[in-house]
Amino acid sequence: MAGEPVAPPTLPQARAGDPITSASWNALVRAVRELQAIFQRLETQQPSAILVTVRDALAQRLAPASAVALVYAVSEASGLPTPPAERRGDGYRLANLAPGRYQVVVETTPQSGLAGRTQSGVALAQGQTAVVQVELFPAGVAPAVPSLFGQTLQEATALLSAVGLATGQVVDAHGLVIGPDDRGRFANRRIVSTEPGVDTPVPPGADGQRRVNLLVAGQVEASERRPRLVAQAPVVKPASVFVSPDGAKIYALSQGDASTGGAFIAVLDTRTRQVLQTVPLSLSEGATTPLAMAFHPNPVLRQAFLLAMTVLIPPFLTGTAGFRPGLTASTGGIAAGGGVVGPAIGPAGSGAQRASIEGLVAVIDTQRDRIAPGGVLNVTLGSDLLIDAAGQRLFVASPFRHAFLVVDLQTRSTTSIAPDIFGSRSPVLLAVSGDEILVADGDAPTILSVHQSLVVDRIRTIDLTSTQANSVFGLVTTTLGSGAARRRVAYAVVRRSTGMAVGPGLLESYLLVEVNVANSDIFVLPDVAPVALPFTGTVLSGLAVTPDGSRLCVGVDGGVAIVDTAERKVLFTVPLDGQPIGLTVTPDGRQLYVANLDANLVQVIDLTGTEDPFRPPIVRPRPPVGGVIGSLGQLEILGAAGAAGPTFLPGLVANPGRLERPGGREGGGDDA
Repeated sequence: MAGEPVAPPTLPQARAGDPITSASWNALVRAVRELQAIFQRLETQQPSAILVTVRDALAQRLAPASAVALVYAVSEASGLPTPPAERRGDGYRLANLAPGRYQVVVETTPQSGLAGRTQSGVALAQGQTAVVQVELFPAGVAPAVPSLFGQTLQEATALLSAVGLATGQVVDAHGLVIGPDDRGRFANRRIVSTEPGVDTPVPPGADGQRRVNLLVAGQVEASERRPRLVAQAPVVKPASVFVSPDGAKIYALSQGDASTGGAFIAVLDTRTRQVLQTVPLSLSEGATTPLAMAFHPNPVLRQAFLLAMTVLIPPFLTGTAGFRPGLTASTGGIAAGGGVVGPAIGPAGSGAQRASIEGLVAVIDTQRDRIAPGGVLNVTLGSDLLIDAAGQRLFVASPFRHAFLVVDLQTRSTTSIAPDIFGSRSPVLLAVSGDEILVADGDAPTILSVHQSLVVDRIRTIDLTSTQANSVFGLVTTTLGSGAARRRVAYAVVRRSTGMAVGPGLLESYLLVEVNVANSDIFVLPDVAPVALPFTGTVLSGLAVTPDGSRLCVGVDGGVAIVDTAERKVLFTVPLDGQPIGLTVTPDGRQLYVANLDANLVQVIDLTGTEDPFRPPIVRPRPPVGGVIGSLGQLEILGAAGAAGPTFLPGLVANPGRLERPGGREGGGDDA
């Protein structure tokens, strides 16, 4: 039997009549225990075996017993042959083998006309029975290369061996030679091509071996992986996105339109990347615009705070109180062109009429994803908010009131901080850096640093005038480096031109700036043209940083730029149609969620580059009964994510050569 030799139990010799002493009794007990241990070890030492089937390769059938003279194996470690195999049914069994690697040898009879074969590389583990198939070819006929494309290196080696061919040189697509000792590590590499090619006979080499060289796919190193779009979900007019602290949900703040009946929050599952539900925002009689969210730091409470603005038009203007489509809002410091016209509303292009604009904070129950009962706090108008680490105070930036506000969540009271300082400012965006709150000015090239103690004497100004900017439109913070090189950094989107209207054609008027929070040093990141958009009640831009601070994600014209923060350069740009003006990164740093306003999509970018790219569904006309595509046809959507089968959209009308929406515009197939 294979395995280690079994030593006899240690028992001293005894003669008849000798007294049973304690020492002899203990020796007997030890011997019995040693025997028990030996029996237990023998029970676990199951022998290894090789089961060999022999086939006639050309006849495609089992070789008859008369064609096989001898089957045995040779240990690659010792070079010693095993006893001949015993024929069992249609195969041959080599039993009682020790673990290791073997060559299986099949010798044939002269009358069979078949050439003998040696198949190498058969690995045996303890107690394992390996099944080996040996293909025999007529004597003098060279075996041909089988089709190996797409097989793993391990599978290809076995297939070659089965037809009497050896594996020659293995090279990957990068030119790396994979030696015999390394092939276990590269066993899952896929075969790209062979030399000789498929179905080509392989002549023997000088040593008698018939070898096939293999080209395998190149290993994709981490430095070669590119972020890519991997999923998207339809959401009407998403302006910003926020991720829950546990990374399980994404909250997309939608501006809504006539089809949705107003603004809402779309809640997405980060696992399925689909919309779980929508939360309507009928928070007052007017039209509600959601602006920002902040999650309570205590995960037990499962709460978030939503900052929103409502616009109420007097009845004498509309006949009924509420929002009237076709009217445009213009509020202090945020109107396109930089004009300050007070809170006022009026038909586009006409003189403004006074209306009521209010701000509020609503408490969101993030367990049930709904507005918490009685959870609306009426506060002054704001554009951004933060919550402190203790969950006791909300900080609100209010460009409308030229104020930096603090809301006590216990008393629900609101306090204006340093009105003498902020009274001449338009605080529009907030970010936390260490024990400081950074406040971006929407009307000037400055960022104010406020210590969380709220002591006025500790407020300082970070001046960005050296960038020739006139306002700050985006703000995020992170920490870079470690030890003595550790530094707190803010990234800001700034606008340089004062008299230009904001539009996609003038994106060059925006810059991305890195600010050292400690010493106010400024560095303009080259080759980045951020997207920024003045919006009703706030400004929108796409900025997000990964939790480790290594990557900065920036919404730019035509996609999202991924910036290496250490090198201060753009590594990749993920192309996207539309306007990516809201970004957030999941806590694990793997996924970037994008609010794409113009495309009506929330899109997912895999920052690791390891996921398959997003492929939109294939749209093709489906004819009705009779096989004629007409104005009452349907569109069949193939390959839609998460769909069990084809999905049909009866609301779309299919005509030959074009797609139409009833009452809408025409377009090509891509418009569907």
